[in-house]
Amino acid sequence: MRKNRMAIGSLLKHKRLARMAALLGAALAVALGIPMIAAQGQAQDVLPPAVVRFTFEIETPVTVPALERGEIEATLTWQTVGMNANYSLLLHYFQIDDWVPVVEESLPESGAARLFLQAPLDFGPATYRLAAFDSLGRIVSQQIATIPYEEAGLIPSIAEFTTTSTAVDPVALASGVATIPVAWRVENRLSVSNLVFEQIMPDGTARSAELPRRGRWVGSVGEGVVSPIAPGGDASTVVIRLRVQDMRDGEVFQEATIELPIQGLITPSPGPTATQSTPVSIPPLETATPTPTQTLPPGG
Repeated sequence: MRKNRMAIGSLLKHKRLARMAALLGAALAVALGIPMIAAQGQAQDVLPPAVVRFTFEIETPVTVPALERGEIEATLTWQTVGMNANYSLLLHYFQIDDWVPVVEESLPESGAARLFLQAPLDFGPATYRLAAFDSLGRIVSQQIATIPYEEAGLIPSIAEFTTTSTAVDPVALASGVATIPVAWRVENRLSVSNLVFEQIMPDGTARSAELPRRGRWVGSVGEGVVSPIAPGGDASTVVIRLRVQDMRDGEVFQEATIELPIQGLITPSPGPTATQSTPVSIPPLETATPTPTQTLPPGG
């Protein structure tokens, strides 16, 4: 038994020495720039994986309204090399200011799937990333695909701009806490346009009536609250204006207004907090469910 223990100990010692020698040899080869070649009979791939193909096929025109409604279906095809259990292959889309996972699970090393495109909630096109991550969460290879809009002939128009309020409380106006719930719907939206909510003052000037929010983009359809201030003087009304504006040059495609009297103690109608409007339910990826598309109201 003692000899067996000594023999096993000696064998382990020799194995450790051999492993150390191999590691030192590998480190020396790297330092000297000598390429490492696997020993004969070994098929181990010591190189990191790579994304070699990442494409989308779409049969319908991509417009902002269709994208926000979750109507654009695409076929995604991808191919990688060198993937193994030490890496994960993840699909993300870009929304507002961050990458959002389409699915949490790692994708197969190659394949195809159908999905409904997610709106970026910003002025750029729908953008997707397929990336190989190592065990530390670092990207070792990626490809990014953007899906351009097809917007020829679209002219934005305001189909709806309403409120459930009947008046504005003068006390709330004076203390700076007044809010007005609004709902809107814009058709034929262009990717370079945005919705701008303002309060028109008695002298004809305009001030922003929007609350802080995460991104500048406002969804084409939604509801939220705007924040007016006391108009001053002997003004008896509050006027809120919605403009659909070209963000490149300031051109106004269309505008609409809501005018409310200042009177009495008004109990606010129940409504959203203006952080986000109701998410659009997006059909799933062929094998998993993506995060719903969201639209941002004027404040939040």
